[in-house]
Amino acid sequence: MEKTAQCRSLLAQTIASLAKDFNLILSGIALSIPTIAIPELTDKEKGTMSYLEASWFASMVPLFLVIGTLLSGFTAAYMGRKRAMLAATVPHMVGMVLLCFVRGVVPDFVGISLLGFGMGLGESAISTYISETSEARYRGMLLAIASIMVQLATLVIFALGSMFTWRTTVLFVLGVPYFTVVIIAIVPEAPLWLISKNRNDDALKTLQWLRGWTTPEQVNSEFRQMQLQYDVSKACENCIGNGKTSSCTHNDKRGLKKLGEIFAWRNFAVFKIVIMLFLINHLSGAFPMRPFIIQILRAYGVSIDEYLATVVIGAASVVGKILSVVAIKMFGKRVVGMTALTATFLSLLGLALYANLRFPSNWMSFRHEIPDTISTSIIPLLLFTLYYFSHNFGIESMPFIALCEMFPFRNRCMCTSLSIAIGQLINFAVTKSYIYLETGLTLAGVMWFFASVCLIGIFLVYFFMPESEGVSMQQIELFFTDKKRKITDVNIKEFMRKTEELKENTYL
Repeated sequence: MEKTAQCRSLLAQTIASLAKDFNLILSGIALSIPTIAIPELTDKEKGTMSYLEASWFASMVPLFLVIGTLLSGFTAAYMGRKRAMLAATVPHMVGMVLLCFVRGVVPDFVGISLLGFGMGLGESAISTYISETSEARYRGMLLAIASIMVQLATLVIFALGSMFTWRTTVLFVLGVPYFTVVIIAIVPEAPLWLISKNRNDDALKTLQWLRGWTTPEQVNSEFRQMQLQYDVSKACENCIGNGKTSSCTHNDKRGLKKLGEIFAWRNFAVFKIVIMLFLINHLSGAFPMRPFIIQILRAYGVSIDEYLATVVIGAASVVGKILSVVAIKMFGKRVVGMTALTATFLSLLGLALYANLRFPSNWMSFRHEIPDTISTSIIPLLLFTLYYFSHNFGIESMPFIALCEMFPFRNRCMCTSLSIAIGQLINFAVTKSYIYLETGLTLAGVMWFFASVCLIGIFLVYFFMPESEGVSMQQIELFFTDKKRKITDVNIKEFMRKTEELKENTYL
């Protein structure tokens, strides 16, 4: 009977997560279109853009993602997570129509910018929805599955791009935003958001739905915990320490004063971790190389068609994401992150040495023609496949999982949107500057740079990234609220156990 109830609960939470998953499929489409479009747009005979213009085209997604993300904190906080995700589908609808049916440099730039804006507009709601609707035992798995959806969309776009022109590929996925609207319409609102709006009856009914369509009696205990979590999130640090969370009114602020709360001490502690993970994520190379990966593969002399090679890499990325779901559950996020960083470091080291040994010292991918004297080999494809597999296995998801779990509910939307905006500004900077980075360092030098970031990242994750797997949202919130916590305290369960023991001994 208990196993049946668990299966029903998991099924309900999985269905609810589909709203976020389909929004992320749209994100995967937006991120992948520049990769298949740039080779055609910069073609020597039929192209309409220079490499410099193409670098701007590739950078429009992260740039307008920043703008959308900054707005997403407000939409998710005031409209609710569900309606905010619905609003995010509209720019995707318009952007895809422009890219598909209106030809020209300006429509292309407007279309890709709208995709980035729509991607950003849903970021805060997408990032918070699963953390507020799922149980701790399923949360890590459902968050990891979300990343799989991005890679599945990428794989589909790469596969279609290997057979059709990029505009035809967009035509094939034109209906995805409309199907996303249907999926979002059938799932419930996040219960914590409903509690924050004093809609307790609706929140209880939503929780019943999310736990397998159960009775109020079966979810009463968890519902009280959610109310307590909301009390903790809106209380000041002094009242939390004194156990007076429900009666605290010190944080009852409005307007600019409430906006200023996002820089509170407990939020800043999470900001440092999230921004650190974003820096590792974007400076390790996967994102800046993605729009130009076809020409990079061509410059490395891969022994198969470059478009087909992207399909191989896309498939490896999906496998990496799938395995990360199981690995995170078994070993935790820290072990998975450090393992992935080690593997990416080794693959980038291999690519750097290969380029140094096989190519001229000034070798770059930004060439319209690759000389026939450059020999082909399967080795670069194997190294790139290992690299993208490893990156998706444990690096790409780390900052997003951290911000979903670690920010307190009261400021979660605003803090999440600000964090993602900063992360995407980093992404925009490295994507836009990739052409200059490779021109200045050469292809081999770029690989050495990305490898050094991964090596540094291993030590940063080991010393500073807390382990949140299997820890309740309430415990995570209390952990980051405790001012006695050191920056190197990374075991949340152990820290909370010692804190409780210390309190018990004090009372005795």
